[in-house]
Amino acid sequence: GSIRYDHCFTLNRPGGNGGANWHSHAYAEEDESLGFMRIFFYVNGFRRGDGNLKVVPGSHLFRDAQVQATSDEDLMTGWMKGRRHPLSGEPLKIEELEAPAGSVALMWTHAAHAVNSRLEGSDTRWCVVYGYRNPGAASPARRITPEFENRFEGAQDLMPLY
Repeated sequence: GSIRYDHCFTLNRPGGNGGANWHSHAYAEEDESLGFMRIFFYVNGFRRGDGNLKVVPGSHLFRDAQVQATSDEDLMTGWMKGRRHPLSGEPLKIEELEAPAGSVALMWTHAAHAVNSRLEGSDTRWCVVYGYRNPGAASPARRITPEFENRFEGAQDLMPLY
């Protein structure tokens, strides 16, 4: 099927940043033929315990946009409790990632993920995120306003032809 660019934004976290609680994102939960993937470019990387990404491998296969938890313990005793990886049958587990400078991570939008707080005094963690999806459902992540989408007469002349 076709795939299209959806959005791009920076997700920078300075020292002392509080990170992000456990969550997932919505996109076409009812239609398994549609996918939404984000690509994270970590310019200067991250270490465990200092603004690092945490994931639950296999959680994207549940296509559950309602994953919410304020801590690892809350996630394990709540959403993860009794769940098994749909393909391997193994119990779900939290994986804390570490990434050297220049790392790239790909993540399905339905994956359970969180970010640990940045330590005070840490340099800013620089990250650029691109989102791509199959068209077929509205994207709640798209950050382009209807006003921006309104083309005006003559705008095509501003872009060189490739």
